[in-house]
Amino acid sequence: MEYSSGEESELSESEIFEYKDKPYEQLRNGTYKVKYPNGILRCPFCAGKKKQNFKHKDLHQHASGVSKGSSNRSAKQKANHLALALYLENELANEADQPLNVASLIPEVPRPKETELFCWPWTGVVVNILKEADTEKDVENAEYWMERFIKYKPESVEIVRDDQRQTAHALVRFNSDWIGFNDACAFEKAFAAAHHSKTEWSASESSSGSSVYAWLARATDFELPGPIGDYLRAKTELKTVSDLEKEIVKTRNKQVVELASELDLTNENIDNWQIKCNQNQIFMSRMLKEIERGHQAYTEARKKIQDDARVHVERVLDDQDKRKADLEKLSKELDARSKELNKKEAVTEREKQKLEEEKRKNHAQKTSLNMASIEQKISDESVYQLLERQKREKEEALRKYLELQEKQAYEHKLKMEIKEMQVQLQVLQALGDDAAVQKQVKNLDDELQAKIEEKESMDDLNRDLAVKQHEMNTEIQNARKELINVLFLTLDKYLIWFSFESYI
Repeated sequence: MEYSSGEESELSESEIFEYKDKPYEQLRNGTYKVKYPNGILRCPFCAGKKKQNFKHKDLHQHASGVSKGSSNRSAKQKANHLALALYLENELANEADQPLNVASLIPEVPRPKETELFCWPWTGVVVNILKEADTEKDVENAEYWMERFIKYKPESVEIVRDDQRQTAHALVRFNSDWIGFNDACAFEKAFAAAHHSKTEWSASESSSGSSVYAWLARATDFELPGPIGDYLRAKTELKTVSDLEKEIVKTRNKQVVELASELDLTNENIDNWQIKCNQNQIFMSRMLKEIERGHQAYTEARKKIQDDARVHVERVLDDQDKRKADLEKLSKELDARSKELNKKEAVTEREKQKLEEEKRKNHAQKTSLNMASIEQKISDESVYQLLERQKREKEEALRKYLELQEKQAYEHKLKMEIKEMQVQLQVLQALGDDAAVQKQVKNLDDELQAKIEEKESMDDLNRDLAVKQHEMNTEIQNARKELINVLFLTLDKYLIWFSFESYI
């Protein structure tokens, strides 16, 4: 069931814990649905947003973050999400992901005494480095010892000279974490197993020969006089393992808190951007519906115009047929009268002259009537051609108008796609500098630039279509005026011959 944000008045901060019981019961009895098939979990209280599929821990984090949330969240929203967090903890605890065993990720290391002080970062001490004349090994070069101790993964090696003993010493720096401590202990154990540890060095310092000895630096080495002690005091500090564990735990907890806050903020930003995306989609959907309604109204108007034009053409053609029939009838009457006059015999000279005069008039009328018929045919043909031309021009104008409407609809859709892509780009940029995210940002940015170029081309095309539509409208208006003039001329001739017929 979807949550309605306007069904009740907003709550004060003091009523949050009291109000949470109602939505909690509604979650329990199924009024609000959280769990969907295939283990999908959704927040039922985020109305207007595109539904997101959550894992248990992510949904719990979302609910907890909103319940403690920022100032732009209402008290009612906080109470609802607090009820959701309690419901996830109490009713859907079995849906929680298996916790990660962090201890299994930390390599097992030897446990020194709680109070034993080590030089940190972990540092190995290699003593009694002697350069022999008959060997090509450059034992006083740090790279030589880096290569020799490579299996212990040292970070660096620094050589110091002991002028008093005429020897050199190497200080081997290891990684400062637990893995580095494990490597340093393995380094120390290897020399201890070969009886070349600090104990053997102290016991046989005067007769140690050319062998090197090594161990992990501790407090006694830190306090030594000479180059080794000077290096350790300058580059390291004394710490017990328990102190280091506390610092690591403290740092880790601080990082967890910072990451949780950053994640809450990122989720809230994503939620806000998602709302904007949904609002844009709703706006685009409404716009497309309005365009569709406009297109339907245009189609109906076009049909009405075509029907009116057809009725007008049929009326004009009917009038032409009627005038043509009237002329033919008049012509037949004149022919009949001519035949009748030819049959009459003149009894007197005066009647004969009168008969001749009447024949001349009848001949003149017939000649004029034939000329009128010819002009009528020419006029009818001109009217028909003009009507056909006007019909074609009107259909072409309607086609251009429809094409312009479709182009404008596509342009609106393209604008909304550009807005949505800009929002998606901002969301991806807010996610961080991860390489995969940056690749998605680049691809989306390229696609956005292509859409913008397409929109600019569409704008140019729309301007050209608008100019062509204006020119077409002008041509249609001129053709309409010409058709009206021809129709008036034809009507005048028809009235003249109608008067002539009445006279006859």
